[in-house]
Amino acid sequence: MPAIPCARYCCLAAGEWFRVIGSSDAGVEVDPRELSAEAVWREAAANESTDASESRFLKWEELDVPLPHRGARCWGYALTYPEHRRETVDQLPFRFLKQGSVTSHWDAIDYRDFLDFELEIGLLMHAETPDRFGYFLANDLTDRGLQVEHYNARDPAPGFTLAKNFPGSLRAGPLLAIGDASLWTEITASLEWRVV
Repeated sequence: MPAIPCARYCCLAAGEWFRVIGSSDAGVEVDPRELSAEAVWREAAANESTDASESRFLKWEELDVPLPHRGARCWGYALTYPEHRRETVDQLPFRFLKQGSVTSHWDAIDYRDFLDFELEIGLLMHAETPDRFGYFLANDLTDRGLQVEHYNARDPAPGFTLAKNFPGSLRAGPLLAIGDASLWTEITASLEWRVV
């Protein structure tokens, strides 16, 4: 089976989706034809080309969470890297529920005494297209004080859920890349932070 071409999309707060045709430090160039969230999944397979002269420019801060529903069930997987397990506890990977609502990458992060952050790649799945995945950046914030206080080696998932579910803890954005499983090995991400 041939690989599904990768296409990138962004979303505005009003639920308007656009296919991204280029990006810069200032923002993204998009195909001006508006899409629905459902159309994004169908359109990704076609991945039509667009004349750049017909494009629309959007600033990064204009972009919203690139997910069709902010309230969808979200699962996290802990200790998936052997190095991470060696650094923390010698325990097998496990799954835990992330119950917080997803917020935009652009929102300010409130101070917490034991706040820790990780850049992760989120995976969005669509029931009708099992061979196609949506990949997005997820800045996972954790209250390590709560996590240590509620850690239970026999059942660690509830402590992870509690430590990662406070207002603003799950951030997503700003782009959604849609492709098949082979896209996973091509994705790279880097995290930078600054105090303002």
